[in-house]
Amino acid sequence: MIASILFCNKEEFKKNNHKVLNSFLSSKDKQTFIKAYKNTKSTYILLKDSLFFLCILSCKKPELKSTEAFCNSDFSEAKNKIGNCISIFSKFNIKKFSIYANDLNTNQSLGVVVGAYVSSYKYKKVDFDSLLSHDIEKDWFKAKPTFVIKGIALSLIKKGKTQAYAINMARHLVNLPPNILNTDNYSNWIKKTLNNFLNTKVSIWNSEKLKKENMNLLLAVGEGSSFKPYLAKISYRNKTKDKNKIDVAFVGKGIVFDSGGLGIKPANAMRLMKKDMGGSASVVALAYWMAVNQPAINCDFYIPIAENSISSKAFRPGDVYKSRSNKLVEIHHTDAEGRLVLADALSLAAESKPKKIINIATLTGATRAGLGYDVGGLYSNNKNLSDEIFTSAQLSGEALWPMPLVKKYKQKLNSNTADISHASDGMGGGIRAALFLEEFINLYPWAHLDIYAWQNSPEGALLESGGSGQAVQSLIYWLENYLIKQ
Repeated sequence: MIASILFCNKEEFKKNNHKVLNSFLSSKDKQTFIKAYKNTKSTYILLKDSLFFLCILSCKKPELKSTEAFCNSDFSEAKNKIGNCISIFSKFNIKKFSIYANDLNTNQSLGVVVGAYVSSYKYKKVDFDSLLSHDIEKDWFKAKPTFVIKGIALSLIKKGKTQAYAINMARHLVNLPPNILNTDNYSNWIKKTLNNFLNTKVSIWNSEKLKKENMNLLLAVGEGSSFKPYLAKISYRNKTKDKNKIDVAFVGKGIVFDSGGLGIKPANAMRLMKKDMGGSASVVALAYWMAVNQPAINCDFYIPIAENSISSKAFRPGDVYKSRSNKLVEIHHTDAEGRLVLADALSLAAESKPKKIINIATLTGATRAGLGYDVGGLYSNNKNLSDEIFTSAQLSGEALWPMPLVKKYKQKLNSNTADISHASDGMGGGIRAALFLEEFINLYPWAHLDIYAWQNSPEGALLESGGSGQAVQSLIYWLENYLIKQ
């Protein structure tokens, strides 16, 4: 069976519903559909050999509200509505469908395209040969069911498809089993995949190089695993820009599995810990988007990769390590490993003197306790940057909520044996983690996104539970509207 999805604005449908439906339904079917729509708000009708959907969009300008995390923008409304349609397809065994856009604005059109491709992602559960494929379009993102889009400019289709692929890349990396996405495979995959683009260069630091570069916090976290740590750096340079001037540096936490180390997690808390590299997945996805689109900016992407495991070599509470920044750091709890690998990577990023630094990490349960699974914490030392990212998240249909940096809480990180303790007990754990990271950014404008990276149940355009690609859409919007346009 095939399906058709028609997108139309509310006012247009009110004025010309018969005209809008003429090309899709017979006179009898049209009357049946309009009656059902008016009486039950049903948005689809089952015909003899096909299924017809009508998606009516509100066409209202988004209202940005400082008191609400989510904003139903025209982009996110279109994106989620097509997801709702596609979610019904399995009931009718739909093999292919067509999307028709009737006089939509640019944001709505883009939302339709992104939603169609994001909704069509399905994780391959058995095909292990393609799990780490570098032919991502063929092996990861081939849309099922297949579809065509009519009434939207090809340039917008291309733009939306690239955004969706970036989101799906982040989702797929998080979904991979941890025995497949170990530190060796992850670093190799990043290099082979992103080195294929003209304006990107990938360098991988192995454990020997990490020692030479004084990345001792990253090394400490990875010491307990048989899979050694790495640092991947992806450099994107536009030929029209001075290669030594970096517009933004992204840093993503790449803990491929987190047992908690010697401070071992309970079994139920360990179950989803393959997603602890979700921050790095979003950063890699942004690098992919950048490489495909080739905007006129320069960006660096840093991914510290490690497994936090248990052995006689694992780092311990009370250990002291000299970080890349030369600060002595005391280990408080081995299950707060993410901020350690980020600290060395942030120090490295700051050395290139970027205009801005943004790090993304599945960092603290404290932030999750306060904001829940769907809302990421947004910590920043710069109000303009924080406001830009907050607005970008709202207009993208995501939620990143501004959180305070309470300087008083930094006292909790005092140490008798080092310059700073990397964690402490008590309330405000998300804030203290951010305050620790702030020690390594050398006062550059900086934002720290504390995310969950996982979708517990299908919702909107995300039709599979698993990796969510959190923050990718928000930061693409931020890049396009606040950095690239400057």
